[in-house]
Amino acid sequence: MLRRTGAREIHVRVSSPPILNACYYGIDTSSRGELVASRLSVEEIRASIEADSLGYLSINGLIEALGLPRQDLCLACLDGRYPTETPTEAMAGRHALETSGLAP
Repeated sequence: MLRRTGAREIHVRVSSPPILNACYYGIDTSSRGELVASRLSVEEIRASIEADSLGYLSINGLIEALGLPRQDLCLACLDGRYPTETPTEAMAGRHALETSGLAP
C-alpha cells in the first residue's frame, strides 16, 4: 500500500524482540504456531511484508531499555526459557492454566 502511494523504500523497525513463544502467565498471546516469528526468519518476514528492511529490538536492548536486572524479568515469550513448568502442547492456549469450571 505504501509503494502504491509513491514510497520508494520501506524500512520497518519493531520496538520489541520477536515474540517466539506463547505466554502462559496472563498475557493473551497466540499459540506458538500462530506467532509469525516462531515460523519465519526475520528475512522471511521482511519478504512477506514487502519491506526493504526489517529490524527488531534485541533482547539485550530491551533489558537495557528497561533498566532492570535480567534475572528479575520473564523473557519466556522471547527466549523460550520459562520460569515454571509449562502446559503440554495439547493444553496450550488461552485458558491453559485456568481451573475447569472457574473460567467465564
